[in-house]
Amino acid sequence: MNDINKNYNKHKKIYLGIVILVIVIIIAFSVSMLIVINKKPQEVLASKENSDISENVSNGENSNNSIGKGVNKITAINYDSDLENPTTYTVIEPEKIEKIAKLLANANWENCKNETGAAGIKTIEATDRDHYSWYIKVEGSTEAEFFMYGVAVVKIKVNGQEEVYKIGEMEYKEILAAFNIRYYLHKSDLEKPEKSQILELRAKIFEDLTNEEILEIQELTRWTHVHMEMQLLDSVNVIKDPNSFYWEQYNYGGTFTNPLTGVGSDTIDCFNMKLQKLKKIKDIIKDEETKQEFENIIELLQKSMDNHDLGGCFKVHEFIHDYDYFAINYPAYFEDTPPPDWAGINVYFGHLKFIE
Repeated sequence: MNDINKNYNKHKKIYLGIVILVIVIIIAFSVSMLIVINKKPQEVLASKENSDISENVSNGENSNNSIGKGVNKITAINYDSDLENPTTYTVIEPEKIEKIAKLLANANWENCKNETGAAGIKTIEATDRDHYSWYIKVEGSTEAEFFMYGVAVVKIKVNGQEEVYKIGEMEYKEILAAFNIRYYLHKSDLEKPEKSQILELRAKIFEDLTNEEILEIQELTRWTHVHMEMQLLDSVNVIKDPNSFYWEQYNYGGTFTNPLTGVGSDTIDCFNMKLQKLKKIKDIIKDEETKQEFENIIELLQKSMDNHDLGGCFKVHEFIHDYDYFAINYPAYFEDTPPPDWAGINVYFGHLKFIE
């Protein structure tokens, strides 16, 4: 009997210990849940505060509601044109405001807050006005400022809060291009000339030339065409304004010091190089009518360079394009490049004088 009582007491103590342990675990769990519940609203609030700017300028419905709507005025200042007297654009037309606001709201903004090596971050932290090339101010239900640094890095202020973002280069260019004239490399609805017309003109251009001279003209024309396109694509957004200091760099190349950043660079491929190539082509050609046509192209390019006329430079590209694809290098081809990459190969601008 004593043994039974001893075993009973022993088991009773074990059961009691288990019950106490369970009660302690339940109490501890309940306390921890209360802490989490009380802490969560604070975390959500802090998270919301930190994401306000991001939501205002990143993709999504919030960005469209904050920047894409309720805008009544957008002002942009292009410091690339002239540091002392920069070109200012004031947009109040609803359709244009909507277009620009959508570009700003829908861009893929990537926060640079945690990065140390992102391009331009040190410059931006200095908040030095002389280092950014464009300034955009959005006015309306949301006040937003965009400081465009020319390196696809943008400092943004939304309702007083400030963050630094990276953006895709093409999106960056699209935003700036929305404030002034848009240029196209390959925009024409004209039908391509007939093969017989092309072959007749090509024979006329090559008249009395040696095989070596023909090959040289073909190489010079293709080089000028390709490099003209590359330069226009590279420079279009910084030389749209005739007062832009970048004309100095893209006209004649050489060593150029950017007055915004104080950084120097060497530019080799410039409009003047295309001018010299065109002069070589003209000098080789013996057909007087074709020689005069190239003299006209040369004069147009020189005039466009002197007057800082980007539209004239694009027109020069059209002439070179037509002579390359539909005369001198017909049928057009590119070595080591697949046909889908032959930009504008089926576009004709109508600048050739065919034999009638």
